[in-house]
Amino acid sequence: MRYSKYSNSSDKDFHIDMTPMIDVILVLLIFFMVATSFDKFSSMNINVPKSSVKNKLQDIDEINVLLDKKWRIKD
Repeated sequence: MRYSKYSNSSDKDFHIDMTPMIDVILVLLIFFMVATSFDKFSSMNINVPKSSVKNKLQDIDEINVLLDKKWRIKD
């Protein structure tokens, strides 16, 4: 029995894998949903109240925590 290199039987089994195309469409859909939602918030006018606190808190450079042998915080 001889097999032909160009047989017509392989044409019947031809199909396109749709998974990569669906992945790209979902990524584009999510991208445009996120991109359009930012545009709505930038056009909103929000009146934020001003702070009444005059003194700002000083930044703490370090915090010391003492632990015992059982990894509990010492008082």
